[in-house]
Amino acid sequence: MNDVNVINEKANTILICYGFKFGFQKNLANNIKRWTCTKKKICSVYLKTNPNTPNTRSEERRVG
Repeated sequence: MNDVNVINEKANTILICYGFKFGFQKNLANNIKRWTCTKKKICSVYLKTNPNTPNTRSEERRVG
């Protein structure tokens, strides 16, 4: 499944991956972008994207 970048009504970029929506959180080192799930109360997943390797994603869960 392909990832999709869309702009929401507040002019923010949303990443849709496997049917889940992620909002941009911040830039990390080496041009990696960190995204958070938009369902904050039930989803605790972060997603990291790297434009230098577009077919690679890493996911992690928040603890606590």
